[in-house]
Amino acid sequence: MDKKITKIQEAIIYFFMLISILILGIGVLKIELQVVLLISLFFTVGYSMYRGYTFEYLLECMSKSIIKSYEALLIFILIGAIIGSWVLAGTIPSLIYYGLSILSPKIFLPAGLIICSLTSVVLGTSWGTISTVGIALVGIGEAIGVPMPITCGMIVSGAFFGDKISPMSDTTNLVAVTTETKLHEHISSMLYTTIPAYIISLLMYAVIGFKYTAININYSNVNLIKETLSSEFNISVITFLPIIIVMVLNVLKKPTIINMFIGIVVGTLISIFIQGASLRDSLQVINLGYTNSTNIEIVDKIILRGGIQSMMYTFSLTFLALSLGGILSEIGYLKVVIEDLLKKIKRIGTLVTFTILSCIMSNLILSEAYLTIILNANLYKEEYKKRGLRTSMLSRTLEEGGTLTTGLIPWTTAGAFIGATLPVTVLDYLPFSFFNLVNIAVSVVFSYLGIFILRSKKNKI
Repeated sequence: MDKKITKIQEAIIYFFMLISILILGIGVLKIELQVVLLISLFFTVGYSMYRGYTFEYLLECMSKSIIKSYEALLIFILIGAIIGSWVLAGTIPSLIYYGLSILSPKIFLPAGLIICSLTSVVLGTSWGTISTVGIALVGIGEAIGVPMPITCGMIVSGAFFGDKISPMSDTTNLVAVTTETKLHEHISSMLYTTIPAYIISLLMYAVIGFKYTAININYSNVNLIKETLSSEFNISVITFLPIIIVMVLNVLKKPTIINMFIGIVVGTLISIFIQGASLRDSLQVINLGYTNSTNIEIVDKIILRGGIQSMMYTFSLTFLALSLGGILSEIGYLKVVIEDLLKKIKRIGTLVTFTILSCIMSNLILSEAYLTIILNANLYKEEYKKRGLRTSMLSRTLEEGGTLTTGLIPWTTAGAFIGATLPVTVLDYLPFSFFNLVNIAVSVVFSYLGIFILRSKKNKI
């Protein structure tokens, strides 16, 4: 039996039904993504069996996808463990404490961008950054007189910078796995377009920031955070040791899992010898995260996080998405729909642009970056290989089209969260989310100019 789908009519029927399920579940009934994915998986299995594929073969398709993604699934667990460990060690609290200390009214916007970026790189989450440091920066921006949409655009830019390149970000790991790219190669590939975009964005915020001066600034939220953190933890540069060690190991291109494990061990030792935590508490935080409430809401949002259990949502979501993606990839439902369009695309720049637009459309329809990443990775993986491009070229493009745009659409999960957390609507801050927008533009322009095109070893870069 031919294992690849050959009739486009069958693929169109399948996708019409699949998209209907996703829209009904996510948009209308607003049920959890895991449930929607499970229903989608059952439907896909049933439809494929109706077409003549055996359940054993479909199970094999799912298993292959999971096996390929095993490292990322393990990394998801380690992300939760390392965040919990680093909070108790005072690493994350110290980073936020010193970051808030460097704020100056004249450089509020660029400084805020850097603070949000660093926080997001360490936490590996745009949501966590926006709901913690972002909230504090909103109050400062309002006191200084910076228009709220600009402040919120800056916060979103910094938050998504870290969410995009942090080795602890779930989307970063998910993209690496679904495109079969090593994590350090994926992150390295993004730097070619991310660094120029970040510098341009930083300059744009600096120019805008010069218009505003410090008048009756209210630092109450910042001072409250700093005072509470300093009373709960021993704030010290020594606590940065886990970050430094992990960064050095990443630069040396050591295995990510080993690097993260070492980071957890060092964090545990600092928790015991610097923060005075017991061995039991230092180990418990790895599973349950940091749970010692300060009863100060804005501070608790920063430190009450982490732990293996905190990653089970992402773990289960990714597991189901990978299972669905395995069937879509192996049978070829995705490929047959756009193969005629891809044949008409000759230039690399057009392919990159088409991929980014495909990711944006997926976010608009599916309302979730995870689904966008999984679907488009399977859709374009073979096409990029066929054209002699590295998998890291695709992984970079998926981040730019998928991850960076999910927070700019009001009805995505990210857009809905940000809109509910920040005091402006998504459409208000969208024009001022410079990094998200500039990075996409840089990627498209570079690809058309032939700059930083990542070709396979058989081809020159």
